[in-house]
Amino acid sequence: MPKRHRAQVSADSGENGRLWWHCDEDDWYASSVKHWNACDVDVLGGCDGVDDVDIEGSLGFLQEALGERWTATDGSDPPPMPGSYAMDVGAGCGRVTGGLLLRAFERVHMVEVRVPPLAAAIIVSTSPRCWQVSGALLDKALRTLSAHTARLDTTRASLASFLPVPVTYDSIWAQWILGHLTDTSVVQLLRACRAALKPGGFIVVKENNAAPRLCAEGNSRYLIDQVTPRLPAPSALPRSARMRVCPQDNAAVIRTHAHHLALFRRAGCTVAAFRRQTSFPADLFPVRMYLLKESGSGRLAPASA
Repeated sequence: MPKRHRAQVSADSGENGRLWWHCDEDDWYASSVKHWNACDVDVLGGCDGVDDVDIEGSLGFLQEALGERWTATDGSDPPPMPGSYAMDVGAGCGRVTGGLLLRAFERVHMVEVRVPPLAAAIIVSTSPRCWQVSGALLDKALRTLSAHTARLDTTRASLASFLPVPVTYDSIWAQWILGHLTDTSVVQLLRACRAALKPGGFIVVKENNAAPRLCAEGNSRYLIDQVTPRLPAPSALPRSARMRVCPQDNAAVIRTHAHHLALFRRAGCTVAAFRRQTSFPADLFPVRMYLLKESGSGRLAPASA
């Protein structure tokens, strides 16, 4: 039975205390590190077939967020915006960096806690064969990165403690990574990312969403994404039992849409727009993209379900 841990939230500020979590937070992160060190670099958990659809959906969302700053005139991508700088937090092998961010931004900063994918991203230019043994998705990502290594910066760091340099980035992208952080760490990271934005910058969060009825263990706020060994592919499981087919001790949660919004507000972010990813297999959890700006900085576009 996991230990329960309810840290007190400051009654006067309501902002600086630690938020409720279903277990001891140190144990949570130890489990997460154990899981990811045991996994390979397949960041899509066996669902590589959604990569193209995912990137296409993200690209449309990014284009709307950037507006006239990055607009295609002939149906193809315009060149990257001169002087622009983006950060990919929880970058993994660089799937999002290579497939999306390098298309729009002149430079991209990849931040990742695991050594294997980050090391691969760093050395692709000097040892191009190093990535051929790790699967088609990694192959595809690193092939793109190898052509643009001069435009990449890399940092190995845990997002539970990472502090980006203030007023540095035009955009910060966080995809399928907040589920590995506690609520307290999510708020801390988003506050730090908000402070790291240049004027007019924004954060994009892309995450799975869970229905509240599935989230009893997380006080109706999140579903604990545990792992059961020897399961069939996730597509063969009912949604209520769907889990990643990876080694045990996967420390991850899937939050409800409402709980995402609550954490964004607590971090001082305005949700300028959100959209559900389309064309994913029906048996996967719903995925939403959230466009976040500093509170009080105005809306960019109408939100949609």
